[in-house]
Amino acid sequence: MAIPRNPIDPRSGRRRPGRPPSLTAPVIADAVIRVGFDDLTVAAVAEELKVNTATLYRYVSGRSELIAMGVDRILSRLEWPAPAEDWRAYLEANAWTLWRTLSAHRGLATVFLTAYHASEHVVRHVDEVVRVLIGLGFTPEDAVLAMDMVFDLASDAVQAGEKVAAPAPEGSVRESMAADWDSLLSAEVRPAVASMFTASPETWFDRKLGIVLTGIAATLGPDRAP
Repeated sequence: MAIPRNPIDPRSGRRRPGRPPSLTAPVIADAVIRVGFDDLTVAAVAEELKVNTATLYRYVSGRSELIAMGVDRILSRLEWPAPAEDWRAYLEANAWTLWRTLSAHRGLATVFLTAYHASEHVVRHVDEVVRVLIGLGFTPEDAVLAMDMVFDLASDAVQAGEKVAAPAPEGSVRESMAADWDSLLSAEVRPAVASMFTASPETWFDRKLGIVLTGIAATLGPDRAP
């Protein structure tokens, strides 16, 4: 008689766990996303998948590959804005899409452009954005510069927000910094700087993005003054 693959444990009355299912790239990538990029280790992902570390190493070479798989998985699901005839609205929508995506996955902003290989999804979208801007009157060089400034702003804003939101001995880094700055600033400057610490991340990013887009319009845009 053949021995069942998952025999009954006589002590618990339950089936003993059999061999884990084959680990596919999407399954591993989803585990990476659940673990998060801040605390990502091969051991942590293996634990999330309920396999031992040696088993996981049969599928990936190490942490760098796990990061790349997680980044690719997130970006493959991302719905970027459709091409538009208004370049400013198009770049603004792209900036917000990237900002919200990076904000939804702590640590992603730090690793998404430093994964060990270029994400096909990022490269293809960058190509599309640049081609759209060229079609709207930008030179190729100016289109690349405009795209890069907006994408860098979104990534940098999320990274900075995560750093100041980190815990400190008393409250958060943001709260500790605000208290230190408040004690050193002049009365004239203090209220304006305080708004930097009290504004929501969305509000502060929105203000910065508006300034960058206005600068692009004045210096790179197709309708800029000669």
